[in-house]
Amino acid sequence: MRITRMTATITARMSRRSTEAAGAVAGMCRYDPGMFRLAASTVACPDWPLDVALPHLAMWGYEGVELRTFGAGDSRLACEPALTDPAKVRGLCEGHGVEAASVASSGRYDGRIIPPVIGQLIGDPLACVRATKRDIDVAIDVQAPIVRVFGFEIQGRERRGAALKRIADRLRLVCDCARNNQVRIALQNGGSFASAVELAELIDRVDSPLLGASYDVVTGVAADDDPVEAIATLGQRLIQARLGDYKDGAPVAPGEGESRCKRFVEGLVESGFDGWLVYEWPRLFLHDIAGADEALPLAADAVYGWLSSVGAAADSTAATA
Repeated sequence: MRITRMTATITARMSRRSTEAAGAVAGMCRYDPGMFRLAASTVACPDWPLDVALPHLAMWGYEGVELRTFGAGDSRLACEPALTDPAKVRGLCEGHGVEAASVASSGRYDGRIIPPVIGQLIGDPLACVRATKRDIDVAIDVQAPIVRVFGFEIQGRERRGAALKRIADRLRLVCDCARNNQVRIALQNGGSFASAVELAELIDRVDSPLLGASYDVVTGVAADDDPVEAIATLGQRLIQARLGDYKDGAPVAPGEGESRCKRFVEGLVESGFDGWLVYEWPRLFLHDIAGADEALPLAADAVYGWLSSVGAAADSTAATA
């Protein structure tokens, strides 16, 4: 039965991808339990306001959008959610059939307290928590279920245990800010927590049901992870997956680089992962790469092509069983 549902869902999503009139197919792709959904990060289209970005995402087959935020004091994104009326964001998402999958922040919790004791009094060790609280408020307002954050690094000659405790203590406070608000915190791998094992260790140290993993395959593979084994390592901790691909240090379309994207997508299907797979094309940070109108359709085609192959193989296996 699950194979039949998966094949039907893939067919619907590929149909949506190939339809030019996004509005006519806005209700075509509904969520199927046991199947992830594809979203795109707005870092791919920093110059597009949401009323431009969302219809394009819908036309290309994306069911969700990750809203990158740098806060209300920053204007580098034309679609900065902290500078946009939340009702407008909700209305545009509903109108184009593209859900607010998550709010992606720059939150990190590794800042050391210097000097160790007096720094608690004269410094502001919890500024990072308050900043993330503002990002959580944005997520609540636009009805996004996830806020993405980072750990990030164990600094200098610091003992690993001391760094883990400091970062985990702050993350625990961040989770308290999300409590009773239908928002979860997704911790992305990176820095000193680049692998799935390291990410799981930090999440377990926090020990909050509101904290899960946002696993980026590019970072994980660079840390010598096998994508399928990483998915198994994270298990139920995994609440968001992140896709991208690089070759010789430069971003390329999924499947054309070294990040083992196809194996990652197939592993997500095999595991029954039913969260968001967020595609991140870093146009915001690398201005000389292809624009969203070229990169995002190619990525959607690659993902849906892999899903179609998985569905066809599953149907063939079922037919001969």
